[in-house]
Amino acid sequence: MTRDLEGAETHGRAALGLARRWGLRGFEADSASNLMYILTMAGRLDEATQLGAELCPAGGDERPRTDGIRFRLACLEALRGNPAGAREHLAFCDAWSVSDSVQDRALYAAADSAVHLAGGDADGALGAARRCIDELGFYVAHEAVRLAFPLALEAAVALGDLDEAERLTRLVMAHPRGDVPPFLRAQVRRADALVASARDDDGGVEESLLAAEAAFRQLGYLYWTARALYDRADWLARHGRLGESATARGEAAAISAAIGVPASPAGSVT
Repeated sequence: MTRDLEGAETHGRAALGLARRWGLRGFEADSASNLMYILTMAGRLDEATQLGAELCPAGGDERPRTDGIRFRLACLEALRGNPAGAREHLAFCDAWSVSDSVQDRALYAAADSAVHLAGGDADGALGAARRCIDELGFYVAHEAVRLAFPLALEAAVALGDLDEAERLTRLVMAHPRGDVPPFLRAQVRRADALVASARDDDGGVEESLLAAEAAFRQLGYLYWTARALYDRADWLARHGRLGESATARGEAAAISAAIGVPASPAGSVT
């Protein structure tokens, strides 16, 4: 799941089925949460939401460990551009923010960043994402860091804090290559392009944007494919290549519509 390996969904569904056969409600919630993440990364947001709704029906969370389901639902609502709905789900996880568990604190901070960015609060998003990375940056492949890094990048670029964006990129790439999963390597290429473009250093921007886009396509991550297309469309338009920009933007908009997220989103959460 966190290494972008083939077969994650098969394993996730097998784990969920096993938990249900054995009647292990806590394990069922954990397995469903993992599967929701896999489905979200694949752009199957409706399936992920439906699974979460099955385990957290309206009226109560009587099952054990459903806070993990609420965490996923918060991320999904943020992805859809609904910060109020996201915050409502994240409230079920408030205890994570002061937990003795480093993982819980980091996950909460990452989701909190997603909610802030969905609401247009780049400063709050950057602060929360940095808390996550500071908590868990030693394990760069962890799902919390996978969520927080692109959020921190989006927020830093939006705030014009390019030095911070570069610092975050160096932090990720300081790890041995085998520790950095393909998704984050693609995000680093995207980060390099966005920072260079913001500095008007356009020499390698298009190459990096195309590399990130190709990586997201190969991984089957539809949301991030669309985001890379939007990035490239914006860059092409600024350089007067309007026909190419319109083509890239059209494909990005079609993907966004298909998976149910806003076109040209202001922030990102996966």
